[in-house]
Amino acid sequence: LLESVHMNTLFIVAYRDSTNGPQNELVKKSKEPSFTKRPVVDIEVKNLCYDDLNKMISVHLSHKPNITASLSDICHKKTMGNPFYVLQYLKLLQSSKLLTLSVESEQWEWDEERVQSETDVTCNVLEVIRDKLHNIKVEVCEILKLAACLGFMFETEMLFIVARAQILLSAASNITTLDYSDNNIFLQSILSIARKECYIEKGREGMYKWSHNCLMQTFSSMIPEDERMKLHLFIGESIMKNGARLTDRQKLLMVNQLNMGTTCVEGPEKKLLLSKLNLEAGEISYSKFAFADGLEYFECGVALLPKKAWRNEYELSLKLHTNAANAALGIGNTGKTRIMVDAILENGKTLGDKVLAHRINVSLLCSLGFYEESIHSVVLVLKQLGVKLPKHPNLFNIFHELSITRRCLNKKSVDEILALPKMEECRVRSMQILSCIARDVYLHTRDLVVIICLRMVRLSLQHGICEYSPQGFLMYGLIQVGMKNFREAYRIGALSLRLSEKLQTSKADVYAFYTSINHWRNPFVGVEKKLLEGYHNGMDAGQVSNALFAGFNAGYAMLCSGCILQETVQQLRLIHDRMIEFNEILGLQYLRPVLQSALNLMGESENPVVLNGEIMRVEDRECSSSGSNPKEHGTILSSLLSFQLACLFGSWYLADHYLELFCKEKIFHRSKNCHFAYCFFNLYAAINYFEQYRLTGQRKNRVRFRKVKKEMKRSIDAGNVLYKPMIKLLEAEEIVLKANITLVQAAFDAAITEMAQAGYLNLEAFCNERAGDAVKHYFKDREVASMFYLNAKRKYKKWGAAAKVERVRKKYENLILKKTKYPSTIIESF
Repeated sequence: LLESVHMNTLFIVAYRDSTNGPQNELVKKSKEPSFTKRPVVDIEVKNLCYDDLNKMISVHLSHKPNITASLSDICHKKTMGNPFYVLQYLKLLQSSKLLTLSVESEQWEWDEERVQSETDVTCNVLEVIRDKLHNIKVEVCEILKLAACLGFMFETEMLFIVARAQILLSAASNITTLDYSDNNIFLQSILSIARKECYIEKGREGMYKWSHNCLMQTFSSMIPEDERMKLHLFIGESIMKNGARLTDRQKLLMVNQLNMGTTCVEGPEKKLLLSKLNLEAGEISYSKFAFADGLEYFECGVALLPKKAWRNEYELSLKLHTNAANAALGIGNTGKTRIMVDAILENGKTLGDKVLAHRINVSLLCSLGFYEESIHSVVLVLKQLGVKLPKHPNLFNIFHELSITRRCLNKKSVDEILALPKMEECRVRSMQILSCIARDVYLHTRDLVVIICLRMVRLSLQHGICEYSPQGFLMYGLIQVGMKNFREAYRIGALSLRLSEKLQTSKADVYAFYTSINHWRNPFVGVEKKLLEGYHNGMDAGQVSNALFAGFNAGYAMLCSGCILQETVQQLRLIHDRMIEFNEILGLQYLRPVLQSALNLMGESENPVVLNGEIMRVEDRECSSSGSNPKEHGTILSSLLSFQLACLFGSWYLADHYLELFCKEKIFHRSKNCHFAYCFFNLYAAINYFEQYRLTGQRKNRVRFRKVKKEMKRSIDAGNVLYKPMIKLLEAEEIVLKANITLVQAAFDAAITEMAQAGYLNLEAFCNERAGDAVKHYFKDREVASMFYLNAKRKYKKWGAAAKVERVRKKYENLILKKTKYPSTIIESF
């Protein structure tokens, strides 16, 4: 082709300057002497330098070069300045939402730290880097092999410890011909070369990471398989020599390296030492809620135990098996939990050593739905510990236990109870079992839970206090609430808090004080902060279940008390994710209706009255797949929230349907006057009865309204602070029937003021809306009604309830447009 064409023909040949490109036949032909009579010009197109790349990116993103400098630096390292790779990399950042176009500023925005840490070099650049490996210096290769064994991210300090140990160990090493007068300087120079060649990147302080996972695998594959195990063992032993000053992260790295070299460990002493190290590593992981990792360490420790470990290494065997059972239960691995529990029950020497295994066994049986078996197991164990418990208590048992406990409590003041000595260990085991079974069988048999709580109080009064005593006293306080003995309930509930502080136990244990007792003396607004404190405290203490329920109640309290909905949803989503992480299915069935209710109010549902969003569809799938009974879990709460939404959005027939269902099934019979949710339910129930009376004229609804109102007044007389602003709204509703607009307006103004002073932003908006409804329907005063509606809209908007704002806009648009008192700007702002 070249010989036949005209001399004036211009050929342009483009190829990659790699091992394959120059072998192209056309390129080889152009280099032959016979072809040199034709002018040939080589133009080498190099990658962009940093300055040129920065100019390119600044134009591409419409920013000044000084603003894009940091992003350009990252792009240059990730792409080596190849323009095509740069564009692909920017597209990757955009698709990963690391590079976003701000709607407000109308400019591109990014976070350098996230871009650096969450992206690797492009695949094309990876191939280029791999091609350079055959020219890598021997000393760089050796150090990077060690780095590959340390993982994708590694600490400079750990690499230096291992590298120095290897240098000192082998005089025949490939890199010993160099000058090691200062090993740190030498190793820093190696890392600088590796960074320059784009093998590794600088991470956070003291850390490096591989530019791509494939590069780490490439250097790791350079180590022969038989030598790799020995090298891991050598790395672990080198780190272990610095064990006195190792952090938790470094200890885990050390144990991981030793475990990967387990096959090379020789001698029973070394295996026993490694078993102990696995126990320590597992405890570190478990304390950080990494239950799966902790279980792996515990299982490795168990596997390394000698054959007669239960006889010769009893304490170590007991700790490993107990911790492994706990970790397995935490991740829902029932098979491994059963294996570990059976081993403890078979080989444990004393009942005290087996107590924790019995507790785990109870939780396991309850999680599988075998409540009767778990109760039978507990009754037998407690009998051995000297505590007799009826398997199926009746009312006689309950009142008998209650009278005995009350007499014991009356003999001691609060200060005397706080001054009680510490309980003996044998009694603490009984309290531990009682505490466990009370939590696990609460939904199955609450009569037994009452007996258990009374026993826990008596054991504390007779034998001293322990870490489980606050829980017993708190449950006794809840019983007193159910019996409408509110002053005693608050006294004992406050005592449980003081005991918890004295014994320095987790506040998650007594979170129920703030959900069911606190509002009988103290304002409700702000209680979410106490519940969140209990959540964080419980998570730190490892009491995951109690902590997550405290977090759930915090989110629920935020929704009920009128906290900004966006913050409420953020908190609920956080707890939702943690419940998924820890497999808290029961907690999820309670939380999801609350989260969906908040989302409905924010306008993220087609029908805000119906809880049918994606959150609830996930719950339905989980309920059907797990075969759980919804009546015992989240469906009651879903109905309650649907009822409240129906009242908020004026769907009174739907609200009445739910209310009739509640009365028929006596759903709130047991929890009456206890949880704060019931107080808000009473308010909406009274409003619904009033609306039903207005719509139907049936006297029974007015009688029901007055009955609820009378009950709320009795609660206020008993000390309930939560009801005080609510009763003002009900009084205003009743004054409407007297047909005096002046009195009505004054009554609603008083209710709105009370709500504002109490901090209920949602109820303040609701009061304004109810006032507008009353003035519009009964007195036809558009001017006053418009004022109330406008205030309602402002409060709903501040709350974040976009669905309510839209409903008010559509429902009362004509009324607002007809008024002339306010300028058009105010009307448009509506």
